[in-house]
Amino acid sequence: MPIRITPYTPAEVAIATGRTVVNQRNDRRSGYAPRHHGHARFDLIGVARNYVIQSFAELGIGPASSVRFADDAGNAIARTLIRQPEAWSWAARSRYPGMGIGGRVVGVHRDLIGLLPFEYERPSIMQGLIVWANGDFEISPKFIAAPGSKLPRERKLWGPYVTMGFGFAGWALAERLPRPIFDWVEENEMD
Repeated sequence: MPIRITPYTPAEVAIATGRTVVNQRNDRRSGYAPRHHGHARFDLIGVARNYVIQSFAELGIGPASSVRFADDAGNAIARTLIRQPEAWSWAARSRYPGMGIGGRVVGVHRDLIGLLPFEYERPSIMQGLIVWANGDFEISPKFIAAPGSKLPRERKLWGPYVTMGFGFAGWALAERLPRPIFDWVEENEMD
């Protein structure tokens, strides 16, 4: 299938996530992000991971803490990002067999699954991340609360915590992308 997941430059990641190029470089130098040989390029997970780190940095939780859950949260956000039409080029949306009415991705084709840098599982828009004040975190399969709200029935949520809903995060990231991540490649353009 001539679908391509296009890599992002640090400048494009900065536009999409708000994480500056300087902060991205500092993250790599400090060991909070993978090092690149040559020019830095970010795949689907790298973009989502930077979005998580920046979102928590804006709340005062720096990369030294957020790096512990950035990979798990980034993977979950990347899975939801696949289903956002803004993440797809017009050419890919018009030709991809998994597109439904209105450009919403209704199915993930096995050839696209083979391109993904992670094992694909159908995303749940109700899934989210809970981070407590002591630094512990949990990926919750039934995350339905708005950020900052309290769930009085769940005793473990009575203390201070920060939340991130993956469905919302995937949608918000897709809205900020400077260009689509998923693109269609004509057969004559393929290597």
